[in-house]
Amino acid sequence: MKNLIIIIAFSLMGTLAMAQAEKLINFGVGMNELGNIAYIGYEEPTFNNISTQVIFKADLPSFNYFILGIGANYYFDELLELNEKFDFYGGISLGSTYFIDKSGMATDSPFNFRLGIQGGGRWYWAESWALQLEAGGGTGYDVQLGISYFL
Repeated sequence: MKNLIIIIAFSLMGTLAMAQAEKLINFGVGMNELGNIAYIGYEEPTFNNISTQVIFKADLPSFNYFILGIGANYYFDELLELNEKFDFYGGISLGSTYFIDKSGMATDSPFNFRLGIQGGGRWYWAESWALQLEAGGGTGYDVQLGISYFL
């Protein structure tokens, strides 16, 4: 019985420590240089401590523009020997902003190209859920607060 408890304990610790190596969906609200935004993104591991992501952001409440992007993050958890309830990462992102004109069609704009860096972290309050905070800058800036759900 004691061995079973030890095996289960190590399995749970391994699961939490590798949380950044799982596929996840991030969603929430934030603010950028153009106003308030809502965002959703999909992230998955691609290499040791590195993940890639696709991102969709839209302004609130008018939906005058949206942002499509891709990015990559490096997770510092192993390097910093962090508690398994936390993730800290930094990365790069590339995207484009599309403005919607009054007819409802996406239009090109002088501000359409976006290149930046971001940093953030997560606090896991449950096995599949975490609170996420991220900030970034480059050709634009944003600050986001949201939830991560692990698939």
